[in-house]
Amino acid sequence: MAVPNHRRMLFLFALLNLADLLLTTRLLGEGDGLVYESNPLANRWLAEHGWLGLAGFKIGMVLLVIGLVVLISRYRPRAGGLVLVIGCTLMTAVVLYSCGVLGYIEASATKAYRDRVAEGTRLDELLRQGREYEKLRSRLGEDLLAGRRTLREAVEQLAASERGLDPGWRCGLQHSYPGASEKEALAANLIEFTLESVGDTPAETGQVARELEGAFRETFGTSVPARRREPDFIASAKQASKA
Repeated sequence: MAVPNHRRMLFLFALLNLADLLLTTRLLGEGDGLVYESNPLANRWLAEHGWLGLAGFKIGMVLLVIGLVVLISRYRPRAGGLVLVIGCTLMTAVVLYSCGVLGYIEASATKAYRDRVAEGTRLDELLRQGREYEKLRSRLGEDLLAGRRTLREAVEQLAASERGLDPGWRCGLQHSYPGASEKEALAANLIEFTLESVGDTPAETGQVARELEGAFRETFGTSVPARRREPDFIASAKQASKA
């Protein structure tokens, strides 16, 4: 009888279908909604009966094909073998395609994860630089008030810091103080934040402001540039966050 001659092919066909089922399960689970079961009958079984329904449908289809092959092979062995060859070829193509899609999804997920890690690292670095810059600016402001350092020296030290060397930071600072050079913007920013730390009385603050403005004019030959006025919705948001 010819059917035993097809035993290996039948086993291969069943194995390929099992691989297809496992790959389909992974793809539907990891595809994030981008992958779906293309067979409408199998998709209906999946929707109505879940994973067990899908597995039952695929097992039923495998048993149906194997039964047909056995039946055909009893009368026409070559035809039965040809049906098996075609079935195995198609299932091999399906499995290889699924492997390719799964590889693409996993590679995309890995890249997305690496991008998130890199972005998190970049943000952590920016936060670290910001904290160090604020500490440096605060210390230099104290030195400036105590006469331990000139405005020019303080600005040079700010410009040499990690944050001060960042072109994006310098550009943003110049945008905040229109018409100012990079060092003028650094000096204006230092003066602004230094004034926020001085005494509570207006007279005391005014005296320090006049001294710092005089130091700015002596250093750069011009008056301290005014900070760009923020749009109302940004100012409102900042006030709400401080409340």
